[in-house]
Amino acid sequence: MSTTEERLQGLFETMNEGVVLHELVRDENGRAVDYRIHDANPAFTRQVGIPREAAVGALASELYGQAEAPYLELYTRVAETGSPTSFQTYFPPLEKHFEISVFSPKTGWFATVFLDITPRVRARQELQIERDRLAAIMGSSPVGIVELDTQRRVLFANERAKELLSLRPAAHGDHLEIPSEAVLLDPKGQPIPPERRPYRAVLLEGKTIHAERISAVMPDAPIRHLSISGVPLRTEGGEVRGMVGSVEDITDRVQAERERAELQQQLERMRKLESIGRLAGGIAHDFNNLLTPIMGYTEMARMQVLEGSPAARNLDRVTHAAGRARDLIGQFLAFGRKQVLKVEICSLNTLVSEYENVLRRLVREDIELTLALSPRLVSCRVDPSQMEQILLNLVSNAVDAMGGPGVLTISTREVAVDAAHAPPDVQPGLHVMLSVSDTGAGMDAATRERIFEPFFTTKEHEGGTGLGLATVYGLVHQHQGHLRVQSEPGCGATFEVYLPAAPDQQALVPKPRTRSSSREGHELVLLVEDDEAVRSLVRTILDLRHYRVIEAADSDQALEHAAGSTDPIDLVLTDMIVPRLNGREIYRRVQRIHPKARVLFMSGYNDDVVGSQGFLDQGIHFLQKPFTTQDLLDRVEEALDG
Repeated sequence: MSTTEERLQGLFETMNEGVVLHELVRDENGRAVDYRIHDANPAFTRQVGIPREAAVGALASELYGQAEAPYLELYTRVAETGSPTSFQTYFPPLEKHFEISVFSPKTGWFATVFLDITPRVRARQELQIERDRLAAIMGSSPVGIVELDTQRRVLFANERAKELLSLRPAAHGDHLEIPSEAVLLDPKGQPIPPERRPYRAVLLEGKTIHAERISAVMPDAPIRHLSISGVPLRTEGGEVRGMVGSVEDITDRVQAERERAELQQQLERMRKLESIGRLAGGIAHDFNNLLTPIMGYTEMARMQVLEGSPAARNLDRVTHAAGRARDLIGQFLAFGRKQVLKVEICSLNTLVSEYENVLRRLVREDIELTLALSPRLVSCRVDPSQMEQILLNLVSNAVDAMGGPGVLTISTREVAVDAAHAPPDVQPGLHVMLSVSDTGAGMDAATRERIFEPFFTTKEHEGGTGLGLATVYGLVHQHQGHLRVQSEPGCGATFEVYLPAAPDQQALVPKPRTRSSSREGHELVLLVEDDEAVRSLVRTILDLRHYRVIEAADSDQALEHAAGSTDPIDLVLTDMIVPRLNGREIYRRVQRIHPKARVLFMSGYNDDVVGSQGFLDQGIHFLQKPFTTQDLLDRVEEALDG
């Protein structure tokens, strides 16, 4: 064997590729139907797992267990034409991938040189699977993903990033860019210049940023609030070569946070106003006990002096001042939700229409008053007199807000309040909305936050008391309603009153009076009042009408007198707030002893013992302090009449 042959044989034996020499096998017609293996190198056995001894001399179809020899047509073409070829294939019998080169040493013969590339193919397939998976994740991700180079050019962006940042192809180059007219804002709403944009710190300083908030104002798109993060990409030497960043749309989250903050502010304002209301109610209670004897004894003294005398004029001045004090305390009670409401089922449209003439007298000639009442409006459960007070205060406030000509609009409509958007103190469901709008100066945010506080007024130089809107606030909330104001400087103001729709029931109709207030009484009255001045005044007035009166300063005395009275008690006249027992409990216990006794409650304010939420229960008789002599006598006779 020559040196060349030895070298070729050595190469044949040691090379990594499998080498096999084949001869075509033909049928009687000369058509190739198989091929026989004449030689194979050791790499053949290593790669296909078949010993050389088993392969040499075997037909390919038998060796590989195939009905037809593998790749017969291709191998025949090479053996007959002498044109070499190469290809990659998956060989099912061995479950492997091969890269095969084929050439013909002579006609009818061919040799195959092959390499097992299964690991390479599988790695490529797994890589493609990962790429497909990553592409699917990128495509479906709600978070935008971008890659930037050090010139802040966008080299890659998924569809979400393109949408959020309005990315578009650059005029020069194959990268993407943010539109030049785009404006990025910091959390305070100030524009961010290009040299201060967050990604700059990543690219120039190699910093990592996480969940930094910005706002983006893009062309032809609503403002978006974004959360951005970024990490630098580095070379092997540690230099920053670019970055990968994420962009998340947090607009809904920011809006929810703002709504929660506004809701928290509302709750804090409500707690503040509630505390002021409790203080106002307590002051009103004590002050009404002082005003009651002042008004009563002044009235009695006035009847004892000559008409037109200096004493009469002075007493009239006292009566007038006491009346103003009573009105002021009434506003305190309204704000503190301590008014007693005599509710009826009625339509706001009817109330507004009946009160229209009074309202028009409040409006200047240069102001146009417009009514926009919904033709379809459910009824609500309100105290008509207090609703008139609400309307009066809102209209007066609107007129004052318009220094010159303007338009004042009163409207009504039905509103469905759902649970998701209901204010903290409002039950979801159907409501009736009454709104009063003006075209006045409007209010800024600081003013809007304080307008319902007692004594807060923007009309110090015009004699404003600061109690009008506070009164409206208290009355609306005592009606289990909600008050909302919308206003901006220079854009006027709209006050919206939301009241729950009333259930289907008949309006409350008061019973007609059958007794005349000039008639002298004779019934036995149990008077329960812990304030000595008030108790003395009431006793004096009742004595003048010849009622028989038993006095009690507290609940113990009241029950003791009731138990010891041999005559039936006709009327229990009791303050609502009495030491140890409230007025309602006193009446219950007296009624066990005197079943036919009737009751008249009196109080300087309502402490939720008259009726739920201050609503006067049907059939309950109530006397609001401070009262006049005639008020007392009228209520006593109504209570006795039942």
